[in-house]
Amino acid sequence: MIEAGHIKPFRLTRDNHPTNGLALTPDAHWAFDEGLWTVHYTTSSKDYRVRVASSSFVESGPGGQWLSRMDGRPLVFADQTTLRPNPTACADHQAQIFVG
Repeated sequence: MIEAGHIKPFRLTRDNHPTNGLALTPDAHWAFDEGLWTVHYTTSSKDYRVRVASSSFVESGPGGQWLSRMDGRPLVFADQTTLRPNPTACADHQAQIFVG
């Protein structure tokens, strides 16, 4: 199952544009909203990467460390995808919500 997650919170911005969203699993959506991970955009390489606030939480249980392993990995888009997350929205999420 996939959910639409807002990068800049909808309750604050009313921004429903596709560039303010990510397709996420429910667990990834919750962790993103809690600031446990974010999307970092590098202007020079036009690269989107996952940043995880690993020092802000402890992963345990049968699932192991699924979130911490994602740190530094690139976001993957289908070849035909033309829309990408808004870099400004990503920077705002990183500055205002990310706890790392």
